[in-house]
Parts: sequence; structure tokens; C-alpha cells
Amino acid sequence: SGVSSEHAKAILGWLPERLQYNLKTRAAAMRSIAQDISQAEAVDNFFLEWFSNGVPAVPLEPEEEKLLQDMCTSVIVVWSKRANLKRISAWLHRIRANSFLPPLSLAAHTAIVEAYCRVRDPEKAEAYVLDMEKAYQKDELLSPPDIALCNIVLKGWANEANGERAAAFLETHIKDPDVVSYNTVINAFCKQGNLGRAEQWASLLVSMFSNGSVESLRPQAATFTVILAAWRRSQDRNAAERAERILLRMLDLHEKKVLALKPNATSYNVVLDCWESSRRPDAGERAFQLLSSSDFRHDKKLQNKVRRIQSKSRGRINRDKNKETATVTA
Repeated sequence: SGVSSEHAKAILGWLPERLQYNLKTRAAAMRSIAQDISQAEAVDNFFLEWFSNGVPAVPLEPEEEKLLQDMCTSVIVVWSKRANLKRISAWLHRIRANSFLPPLSLAAHTAIVEAYCRVRDPEKAEAYVLDMEKAYQKDELLSPPDIALCNIVLKGWANEANGERAAAFLETHIKDPDVVSYNTVINAFCKQGNLGRAEQWASLLVSMFSNGSVESLRPQAATFTVILAAWRRSQDRNAAERAERILLRMLDLHEKKVLALKPNATSYNVVLDCWESSRRPDAGERAFQLLSSSDFRHDKKLQNKVRRIQSKSRGRINRDKNKETATVTA
């Protein structure tokens, strides 16, 4: 591993025939070539070429079994990166039809789930993971789907902006979710535009961590910044106040040792953007108060933004006064 695909192919061409088909050599070459997704056909051909030179004696030695499993993983991973489910399906059929080939590795299963998500089919990704769980219950798999694999399914639903399906999968099928699980559900609801539900899930995560102090459930800045960004995109008339409330909660959670880091300048900038877009007469004053009470009150970029918001607010107030005067005069 670590060699380029061109080097790997050159080395294979240079080796004597008796070594070209040595499992260890071929597995290492396939692993190297699979790093370059443009070489998917080459990876495929390397494995098929090995097949055509005869099936190994069975039973296999443990090392041979592991090398064959690595070769299967390489070919599935490279087709997964190409999002080519047809070629993956062909290899799965070939693997099942040849009893000497070992079971798929977790990396191969993960690649298959990722492939479904790459073609925007989280439904099939979820079904595949559930089938793995059933196989484990029947002692057909050595271990159940791990949290990283389950989080890929959640990400698939998030990419489709489907918070309900992401939340349902977490609640029903993930026994020990981690902060990435919760953050992904929160992101799914943000993309869906259901920020109320996103905030509920953030609160649930905080509650879960506070009650058990399990480090894998410690909320992160990302738990809340994704909600801030969603409020900035929102057309809700109360977006600025809701975003500021999230920011103040982040500060409070940092004080309570729940969040490791305080909100940074970027988070303040997002909330100021919300105030600028709010078109409210008091936006300038609210923006000024927010920045003045923060650690970033001397930040030139943020100061300039507050001045711009204040200028717009004064202009809005003056226009409103002029309209009132014109109405009275009329």
C-alpha cells in the first residue's frame, strides 16, 4: 500500500509469473490500485485474472483467507467510490457463488451502504444495514452493524433532507447512538427546514449527556452551529431572535462545562447576519448589544458589520417617521 496505481501495475508486470499470482502480492497491488477510482476496471481485472488461474486449495490457511477478504474489499470499495451498484452486485453474486471466498469484511459492507447513499437511495442503505442485523442475530455475521455504519445511513437521510426518517432510524435501530448520530439527525431537520425539531433534538442530546456524562454523547459546537446556519437561511420573521437564543445557550453550556469551546467569531457573525436580514427597527441596537457583551467586541470585521446594521436600522426608522408625517399631513 502507498504505491501509485501505475507503480503497482508496473511492479506486477515486472514480477516473475510465479510471484504475480502470489496472493499477498496481488492483494497488496489491488489495495494500492483501488486508491485511484479511475482504475476500477484495473482492480476488477486483477481479481478476475487471478480467478482465471484456478481456485486455491481448500480449506484455506487463515492468512490466505484474510488476503482474499482484502481483495474482495478492494474491488467493492473502488466500485462503491464510483457509485456503480451494478458492478458491486455482480461481485456479490460471484462471492456468494464461490464457497472458498471468505465472508465480506466490515469495510466492504460499509462501502456497499455508502454506494447506496451515493446514488441517493438511503432506503436501500437502511434495508441493507437491517439485513446485516438480522444476519448477526442468526449467527451469520460475527458482529452487528457498528455505529459508524449506522451513521452513514443517517447521513443518507440527512442528504435527502428527511429528518423524520433519520430520527426514526436512530430511535428504532441504533442501540447506543453517539454525538455524530444526534448531530446528523439535527442536520437532517435543518435541511428539511424544521428548525423546531432540530432544536428539540439538540436539547435531547444535552439532556442525555447531562444525565449520564457519557463522553461519546458530549454536544459539540457543530450541534448548534448547523442550527444557527439554518436560521440564517430561514425566512422566519423571528429568525434573528431564535439564532441569538441558540448562541446564548452555547455560552451557557460552555459555562456549565458541557460544551468544550465557547462560540467563536463565526457564530457571532451568523447571528449578526440574521439581525441584518431581519429588517427590524431595533436590529441595530440588538446587534450592538450582542457584540458589546462578547469576547469579540474589538473584532474590526464584526464592528463594521454592526455599524452597517445600525445604519440600515436608522434609515428604516427615518423612512417610517417620514411615512407617518406624510400620513398626518395628508
